[in-house]
Amino acid sequence: LQNSSNLSRIVIALGTLHGETYQPEKSLEALRTDAMLEVARVNYVLPMLWLAALAGGLRKVPDCRIAVLSARVGSIGDNGLGGWYSYRSAKAALNMGLKSAAIELARRAKGVKLIAYHPGTVDTRLSEPFQRGVPEGKLFAPPRAADCLGAVIESQSADGELAYLDWAGETVPW
Repeated sequence: LQNSSNLSRIVIALGTLHGETYQPEKSLEALRTDAMLEVARVNYVLPMLWLAALAGGLRKVPDCRIAVLSARVGSIGDNGLGGWYSYRSAKAALNMGLKSAAIELARRAKGVKLIAYHPGTVDTRLSEPFQRGVPEGKLFAPPRAADCLGAVIESQSADGELAYLDWAGETVPW
């Protein structure tokens, strides 16, 4: 990246939960290699490759906050339901990758803050098939979700640590 000293706010917003040929798994017997690999590719591999592509240009930025869309279901400590194996595992892998990146960036790009961000349930194609069980007031319109993301990003400062935060700015357990 040339002229990267102007970078200040970055959002890496990639995710897949279901597609034409796969759905979140409700049982171990539902696991399929092709679906697991695709979910991992989109939810873990691609966001980390985006971060890797940015890394060299982050060395001299004075204040850059990077939010990467994670999910509460990627929390090992908050998993009380099981299921959704591929998505949960890919988001947990993303969180670990971001933790490692935060440690590295704390040494080589001190002006950077990484945030693993859980946006809540946003009214998009990703959540559409699963919205029936969402409690009243917990399904967010995209503009509200964007406002919450902006507020969380602005509430953080570079400290060499990875934050795992939800839409309300609350810490999500690892």
